[in-house]
Amino acid sequence: MPDAEKTGLLAQWSERLLAAEGVAHADASLLTVHENKFYADTAGTVTTQQRVRLHSLLTAVAVDPKSGEFDSMRTLAPPVGQGWKYMVPDRHRLGLGR
Repeated sequence: MPDAEKTGLLAQWSERLLAAEGVAHADASLLTVHENKFYADTAGTVTTQQRVRLHSLLTAVAVDPKSGEFDSMRTLAPPVGQGWKYMVPDRHRLGLGR
């Protein structure tokens, strides 16, 4: 998936949050980890393990126009051991191509 589509997805999430009544600020981010581990022992076992983890974060902030008080809400979902297919399960439905 090209970087432009990845950033476009995060921008789309922010726009959807900002469209909600009362939301004054929105933030969308994604943390990624790509690990490669190599194992070899004296018995001749050789293996490579690859892990990919994603952690998406969305935050919405509402500001009371009269008092100036604000409140925020953030996603609480834990990181997942999956790749981009988890983030965009149906790319055609969202107009992102293949």
